[in-house]
Amino acid sequence: ESGLDPNIPSPAGAVGLMQLMPDTAAEYGCTDRTDPIQNLRAGIKYMTHLYSQFKSESTAERIKFAWGAYNAGEGNILQAQAECHKVDLRPDIWNSIAIVLFRITGDNAKQTVEYVKAIQNILLELLITEGADHA
Repeated sequence: ESGLDPNIPSPAGAVGLMQLMPDTAAEYGCTDRTDPIQNLRAGIKYMTHLYSQFKSESTAERIKFAWGAYNAGEGNILQAQAECHKVDLRPDIWNSIAIVLFRITGDNAKQTVEYVKAIQNILLELLITEGADHA
């Protein structure tokens, strides 16, 4: 959303390269959300926290959960996991979360699911490029 401009706010009020909300930035030591170094450090700490909160046998699934929580909020993803239990879906699989997230976040669920998919595509492209560079 920032377009790599650290001063551009999101519609929700997130600011900086990692698009941090004020409370999240403060929690992870970022006093100036427009400072790229502070913002990146806080964003990385936050992603590390999110990754540690979600359990799955698959590292790839945990990464999807972390990015989904980064976008939609940790509490919303935890609620979606609880919703999975109610409808007999696996709460440790991102695709299950994608199915029920609309019940928690409404129309915002589509944006979160697309966000996670976009991150996956970027990472895949980087892996392919790296592989081609080393071939």
